[in-house]
Amino acid sequence: MEYIILITITLILSIITYKLFNKDILSPSFIVCVTYFTSALSAFLSKIFNLWNNIELNWFIILIIITGLLSFILGEFITRRVILTIKKRRKIKSEKVNKQLIKISNIKLIIIYLFLIMTFVVIFYQMVEITGINNNIPKMINAYRAKTPLFNNTDATSISTFAMQMYRASELFAYIFIFICINNLLLKDKIKNNIKYIFLIFIPILTSLLISGRTLVFKLVVATIFIAIILYRKIYSRKFKFRTMITTGIIVAIIILPIFYLIMPLIGRKQGADIISYISFYIGSPIPSFNEIMERGELGNNEHFGEETFKGIQSFLNRFELIDYYEPYQKQWINYKELSSNTFTGLKNYYSDFGISGVVICQLLFASLVVVLYNNAKHKNGRAYIIFFMFSATYMIFDQYRVEKLFSSFITLDTVIYVVYMFIILAFLFKDKEDLEKLIKRRK
Repeated sequence: MEYIILITITLILSIITYKLFNKDILSPSFIVCVTYFTSALSAFLSKIFNLWNNIELNWFIILIIITGLLSFILGEFITRRVILTIKKRRKIKSEKVNKQLIKISNIKLIIIYLFLIMTFVVIFYQMVEITGINNNIPKMINAYRAKTPLFNNTDATSISTFAMQMYRASELFAYIFIFICINNLLLKDKIKNNIKYIFLIFIPILTSLLISGRTLVFKLVVATIFIAIILYRKIYSRKFKFRTMITTGIIVAIIILPIFYLIMPLIGRKQGADIISYISFYIGSPIPSFNEIMERGELGNNEHFGEETFKGIQSFLNRFELIDYYEPYQKQWINYKELSSNTFTGLKNYYSDFGISGVVICQLLFASLVVVLYNNAKHKNGRAYIIFFMFSATYMIFDQYRVEKLFSSFITLDTVIYVVYMFIILAFLFKDKEDLEKLIKRRK
């Protein structure tokens, strides 16, 4: 009964936000409501068909989730109104789109190819040194994963800071070349002319899988959908059809999730369950897991202010040894038959630290930030605005039903580093400093 009520309310909120925000299928509130609806539905079906879920929802969990969603919707509504008021007073119009193909010189492409390959090689050899395994890649990946801080509390280790910085730069190359490919293909450029760019997207993905990380693939898929729709609107000055969006999302999910399940043994992970259970678990486990961890009494027991929420700030302070209680990974786990989960929705940390009032305030702030970033990507023509939105906000919006990312991943020193890398790469690729100059002018 509780699942049905949660499913019904999240569906109603999805419909309301779609109508409220001018049928904008990229409205952050619409996407957050839809993802919570999909997660609740998956958890319910898994319970009905006895796949992995045997947890009954607490009414208070439903209250927290609905409060969080309503707060997010309110945050978007207020922020949109403020932006609209500012535009009217200053008579600001959307910037005209520069409709032209993007071409990168072969010499620059060669340099980028060499950098990405070198990044892969450096990380590979560091993993060999850490694990002592060089003749079995899945085994090496699994051994490396077991030595990382997420699974090792005593003598944890990982690749060097230098290698990690190379990896971060390679991530940005993937986002930028996705942007280039989408732009060119929407302008009717031939696919064969963009193959050289597409390969530059897959090398960082292989590097990501090498360190047992599938998150980058999810991020790139979500960013691709977001930016394809935004650029489509910019170039053709018309909305992307709702039915097309839903169909595309379903097709992508049907393709991507089974692939991830099938390649798990190749990246050092055990499948642990059949493919249907795995997919429904990935989508549906956060809500019952949040419920279970509350039932255990493991919420609200923190000794320090914002201990679970402000991970990004703690990371910065910990680097300078100003605090000693920083824990980068979620150590709480919930076991379901053959599967285990350490994701408890993006609301769990807020509630654990600050209660219901924390859920309201943090969701308001989260919504305001992502709406501002979305508005910049949607209405401004600088490449930096779109690419920054791609790598910083798209997945943060989509993944809110699973984990908290605003204070743990976005408000961090790493984001500043990514921005610096982004401007360096853009200046290298496009010669001019168009994006940096535009941003500086805006600030003035």
